Amino acid sequence: MKFKIFTFLGLLLMGFAQAQMSPSSRSNLLISGRISDTANIGVVGAQIMLIDSSGPATSAPMMAFAVSGANGMYSVRFNGRASGLINIRVVDCAGNMYLGTVSYSGSGTHVRNFTVACRIRVPNPPPPPAVRCNADFGFRPDTGLGVRFMPVVMDTTLGYSWSFGDGNTSTAVSPTHYYASGGMYTVRLIVRRIGATASTSCSDTESRVVSVPVPPRPPVGNPWSIPCNPRFGARIDTTLTVGFRSVLQDTIATYAWNFGDGSTTVGRNPSHTYAAAGQYVVVLAVSRVGASASQSCTDTAWLRISVPGYRRPRVITNPTPVPPPAPCASNYMVVPDTTPLGYVFVARPVSNRRTYSWTFGDGSTGTGPVVRHTYGSAGSFVVCLTVTDSASNCTFNRCDTLIASSLRSSNGGGLAPRTGSPNASNLSTDVKLSLYPNPVRDALNLTFKGGNGQAIVRVMDLTGRVVLSHAYRLGQGIQQEALSVGDLPLGTYMLTLDRDGKREYSRFVKN
Repeated sequence: MKFKIFTFLGLLLMGFAQAQMSPSSRSNLLISGRISDTANIGVVGAQIMLIDSSGPATSAPMMAFAVSGANGMYSVRFNGRASGLINIRVVDCAGNMYLGTVSYSGSGTHVRNFTVACRIRVPNPPPPPAVRCNADFGFRPDTGLGVRFMPVVMDTTLGYSWSFGDGNTSTAVSPTHYYASGGMYTVRLIVRRIGATASTSCSDTESRVVSVPVPPRPPVGNPWSIPCNPRFGARIDTTLTVGFRSVLQDTIATYAWNFGDGSTTVGRNPSHTYAAAGQYVVVLAVSRVGASASQSCTDTAWLRISVPGYRRPRVITNPTPVPPPAPCASNYMVVPDTTPLGYVFVARPVSNRRTYSWTFGDGSTGTGPVVRHTYGSAGSFVVCLTVTDSASNCTFNRCDTLIASSLRSSNGGGLAPRTGSPNASNLSTDVKLSLYPNPVRDALNLTFKGGNGQAIVRVMDLTGRVVLSHAYRLGQGIQQEALSVGDLPLGTYMLTLDRDGKREYSRFVKN
C-alpha cells in the first residue's frame, strides 16, 4: 500500500513538472537494469526510485518508482526535460541504500545495474508427509476351500507378509490360499517399508478372523449327490469371439469345455473365437475329485448358441394411429355471468385470423371469441363452437353439454358478487365500481363509490390467469384511481373488485 501511495504521489509530481514544460522541451527516457546480490542471484522486490531535480528551483522535481521483478529485472519509462541528471536510489530487503546516476541529453535508453547485499528469501518448502503403512485387508471365500485376500493399499514399494493361521505364509500382494478343511482361522498381515531414514520407513500389522466354509455333506446312501453345477452363460456380440462364464466359481473344480467346432479348453471363464458364423452346441463338464467318493462329483450341461449374435430390431406397429390435431383445434370455457341464467363463453386460444361461430342449443347463435348468452329457462343445452382459420383452410367443431340451473344462477352466477344476508353487519357498505374508457389504450380510470377499507383489483385474461393486481385504500364518498394497462397485450380482459368477501365483475377491451 505504501508503494502504491508513493507511486501515485510521484506520478502527480511528474505530471505537475511536465505541465510546466512545452512538449518540444521533453525527453522520453527508458531506464532499465538488473538488481542482483553478491551471488549473482536476481533480487525480487527491491525498490527503485528515480529523481530528476534539474531545472529551475521553482519547479518541483520529477520522480518515478519501480520494483524489481523476475530475475531481478526492472524497467522504468521516464519523461524528462531536454537534458539533465537522474539520481537512482535502490533499497534492498534489509533497508540498505544504493545510489547511481544517469546523465541524459535528449531521448534515449540507459542501463544501470546494481549489486546489493540482501536479497528476498524464499521460505523453505514444507516437509513431505510422513510415510504410513496400512495393513487393513479384506477376503472373499469361494464355494470350495479357497480364500482370496486383498489388502486395502496395493503398493509395489511395500512389503507384504501373510500368515494364514494354518501354518502357511505368503509374501504376495494379493494371494489366494486353499485350506485343507473348513473352519475359523486367524489371518495376519504385516506391511513394511524400509527407507533410508526413520521418516521414510513404516510398519503396520492387522489380524482378522476368516471363516472358511465347509463343503456340503451328501445325504447318507447317495455318495454322488454333491452338486457340480455345470450351468453357464455366453456373451455374444457381433464378432466371432464369444465369452463364456460358469455359474459355479469353484477353484478346486475342473472345467472342461467343448465349443462345438472341434476345439476344447479348460478353465472357469474362457473365451473362444470361431472361424465362421453359424450355430454351435457348447458342452461344459464340471468335476470335483475329493479325498473320498462322498467329496467328489461330476455333471454336464450344453447350450446352443448362434455366432455372431445380433439383436433383432423391434418393430412397434399401431393398428389404430391417432391423427394429429387440426391446425385450428380450439376449446372454450364457460363463466357464469352476473344475470340469472346468464353465461360468458370464451374461446381458447384466440387468434385474429380465425372466426368463431356459436350455437347455444336453444335456437340462439353468436359470433366472436367472447360472447354472452342468457337462457330463458333452466335445462340442458348442447353448446357448439365452430372455428374457421382462413390461413390454413381449417375448420374445427367442438360441442359440450351445458346444464343451465336457475338455482346456480339465481344470485348472479357462481362467480358473480353475492348479496349479504339480512342479518349481516351494516358496518361494511357495498362498493360500486365503474371504469372508462372502454376500449382503453394506456390508463384505465376506476371510480369507486361508497365503502371504506381495503379493496383489491385484479385483471385476468381470457384463460383466467391474473396478469395485474393492485390494492387500494378506500374512503367514504367517490374515489378515482388510474390503473396502468399500457403493457398488457391487445385483447379482452376481466376486472374483479374484491372487498370483505364480496366480488364485482367488469369487462374491458385493450386496443
